[in-house]
Amino acid sequence: MLVDTGGKIDRKTQRILNCCTHAIIVTAKPEEFCRWRGAIEASEVALIALVESVLEQCCDVVGTDPLHVRLGKLERGTTGTVPDALIRAVCQAAEIQLPDSHSVLGRR
Repeated sequence: MLVDTGGKIDRKTQRILNCCTHAIIVTAKPEEFCRWRGAIEASEVALIALVESVLEQCCDVVGTDPLHVRLGKLERGTTGTVPDALIRAVCQAAEIQLPDSHSVLGRR
């Protein structure tokens, strides 16, 4: 199950996080990563990745411990490119095996 907590940390958000096993933090404000990490750690949730949403078109891995990606231009109702590292991290957390060819990703 995926949940979107609405972008603010409050009691309701913490209750939602208490029911989660893993998290991907997505924000346009990288200075908020620390606060969000504190919230997920308080709920003993495993961090999959930090995703920095930017206005310009990009798809970059900028860090690996934890995985930190920069994605843009994110718009509701559209599709875009996601780094293979993020797909692998989500699949690993969900215990899904990807074929070596990554053909399911439309890449080889």
